[in-house]
Amino acid sequence: MADSTIATSRQWDLFLSYASEDREEVADPLAHALSAAGLKVWYDQFALRPGDKLRRSIEQGLRESYCGVVILSPNFFAKEWPQLELDALFELSTFEAGRKIIPIWYRLNARDVAKHALMLSDRLALRWEQGLTNVAKQILVVVQESGDTSNDLLSIKALAHVQQLLEQDKLAEIDAYHQVEQHPIDTVCSALRSVFFSSTQALVMRRRALQKMVEYDSLTSVEWDRLVVDSSTELIGMVMEVLAASTMVLKAEQVRLLLDNPKLPRSATGLGSLIVRFIRRGAGYTSSIFLPARDHPAWAVKYDCVRSIIKLDDQDSIATLVSFANMSYWKARRNIIDYIDQRHSTGRLAEAERQVAAQILKQILTDGKTTEKTPTRSKARKLLAKIENQVAAG
Repeated sequence: MADSTIATSRQWDLFLSYASEDREEVADPLAHALSAAGLKVWYDQFALRPGDKLRRSIEQGLRESYCGVVILSPNFFAKEWPQLELDALFELSTFEAGRKIIPIWYRLNARDVAKHALMLSDRLALRWEQGLTNVAKQILVVVQESGDTSNDLLSIKALAHVQQLLEQDKLAEIDAYHQVEQHPIDTVCSALRSVFFSSTQALVMRRRALQKMVEYDSLTSVEWDRLVVDSSTELIGMVMEVLAASTMVLKAEQVRLLLDNPKLPRSATGLGSLIVRFIRRGAGYTSSIFLPARDHPAWAVKYDCVRSIIKLDDQDSIATLVSFANMSYWKARRNIIDYIDQRHSTGRLAEAERQVAAQILKQILTDGKTTEKTPTRSKARKLLAKIENQVAAG
């Protein structure tokens, strides 16, 4: 650091200010790259947790950062909050000579900047079109201009090399690179994380990065929570493919969040089969884990869950199917009826389950969603009579 006293008295190396619209394209990949290089970055996606007082947390980040990195863009100047952060950085730099402001121009030129922030228009700025690696290197030099940056530059070098190996689909060489070059595994995992969480990267690159991170078990619980809630349909599909090919198991709450995500692939999700694998690997939950999907807007997702609940055939399957018995899709209803019939005919329908099974069959017969004089309705009626007679007989 330029001033060792300043460096040791502050919690963060830099504060990252940006407009939320620029998060995926710029802020996210930059924050991960700088973090991978060993810098302590105040970035709202890293620093803020549910329940935090927003203004107080941001003010603390501003006060306790060595410098401010400001992503200037049309979105930035269109919003009040990012400009308030910029004002605060200017005020702090006025009273503290060691504090720096590093502007990054994104989709702007000098004339655009001058219109909105004249004091920044003649300041040496980084341009996002120079590329993530170059921008990150220059920020490292500024932040640590009088210190030894060799370790951090080595991390940037590792990021570039790992990215190259991912592009060439040489995943096995990432292990060799870690071992031969003697990079700490955390450095390699940080590089993989930077690639994966960058929305500007091709999906195939992100898939390969995720594959290695899952292999190294390097994603945190918070990152998994974020992934299963906020991801696009395309990205969720890719995550499911990677998990299916691994031995990893998601936690129960992460599965529930995923099932509740309206961005799940609409058809042939494969999610049900994946959750079945989790359970059979000893995840510790049962078919009741599928309950959050009962209100999912896509019928294909719910049907996938019905088939998976039946496939599991565990102590909670009958009770869980109650929540799916109101589906209009006739195949889902027929599968449920056939499953109850199979359990009943083999003597595996416990007394308490008979009452629940009867409830399911009555739902199917009375809600008007099953057409009259169909094999499905006929079978449901006959099966209900058998179960009710068995219940009455005790």
